[in-house]
Amino acid sequence: MKKIITPIMILVVLIFMSGCGGGDASSSGSIKLPSVEKQVIYDENNVKVTVNAGEIEEGLSNVEIPITIENKSNKSVKVNAKQLRINGVTIWHFYTSFGGCIVDANSTSTNAKFGISPNILKISKIKEVGDIEFDLDIKFSGEDPIIKENVKIVTSLSGKVKQEFKASGKTIYDQDGIKLLAKETLDSSAHGPMLILYFVNNSDKFVSVANPKGFVANGKQVSGGFQFGLKPSSKMVCNAIIGENDIKAAGVKLPIKSLAFKVVTFDNPLYGKKVLPPAEVKLEF
Repeated sequence: MKKIITPIMILVVLIFMSGCGGGDASSSGSIKLPSVEKQVIYDENNVKVTVNAGEIEEGLSNVEIPITIENKSNKSVKVNAKQLRINGVTIWHFYTSFGGCIVDANSTSTNAKFGISPNILKISKIKEVGDIEFDLDIKFSGEDPIIKENVKIVTSLSGKVKQEFKASGKTIYDQDGIKLLAKETLDSSAHGPMLILYFVNNSDKFVSVANPKGFVANGKQVSGGFQFGLKPSSKMVCNAIIGENDIKAAGVKLPIKSLAFKVVTFDNPLYGKKVLPPAEVKLEF
């Protein structure tokens, strides 16, 4: 297996895992969820990852896929997933339980889960989960990660869902096939005002966009920021949250009527080499 060294992302774009479909679909609120059959999605380097059969269901706070991880090596291993694509659209916010499933040497974990917030699915206008694809990250203690790209989950709804990607709003970045649009209103979230962004990468290389210097809200500097990485020829719906605590610390009075920030593009997930000139952005609400 070829090993690919990748920097650790500050805002990780994590991913789902799995399958070979069959069965009926279930409904999770307003999101239609599929079922999967038991299937092995990775079986190399003394590590075996299996998606358990059944319905993909919504847990207490996340849509979850239960998995089993068998580690027959003499080192602990962390199993993660990145660049989740649902119905062909990349979903930036996805996590494995406890920030990654860690299994001790010569052990088996039967209660690991991969999950995604239903709110992110709704933000991405995904009403049915059909095709699931991701890059699988296997990392042994003290070693570089092993990346298995384009792992697919065949579900009971695979090939049956047509997903429209409607990138609407103000174009705030458009250079060399890299395009970023911002919704012209702020949404609310549990952690503060939220800016919806549409990211399109029509270039032939991985690109990361970020605002490493944070936001200026109503004329005052606010800590925080965003960073999203995207594979070539891909599209993504993402959200940047202006944290409630950061807003209070900066003395910004709500509602936010203006938001300014700088968009910078990098050639890898961890603030690598700048690949294009930055763009100054100012939004009025």
